[in-house]
Amino acid sequence: MAAIEGIEEGIEVYSHFRQGMVSPVWFIWHGRLYRVQAITHRWVTRDGHWRRHHFAVLTRESLDLYELRLHSETMDWFLVRICVEG
Repeated sequence: MAAIEGIEEGIEVYSHFRQGMVSPVWFIWHGRLYRVQAITHRWVTRDGHWRRHHFAVLTRESLDLYELRLHSETMDWFLVRICVEG
């Protein structure tokens, strides 16, 4: 059974920008590197007139599902939540 854990922490992310789309490649959380294996879903929300780009990603290092968010105003990345397989 999976459990959802809210995180909301700033993280370091390496990403690609191609043809007007951004895609995370890897991220570092608590000193550990997570390499994105697949982006399972992406969506955009608004914060006023700024966009927040959300990504549900699977990594090579874990069976868990991670939600990452990029805020277009500051270009800061956040780990929003983890769906922990248990």
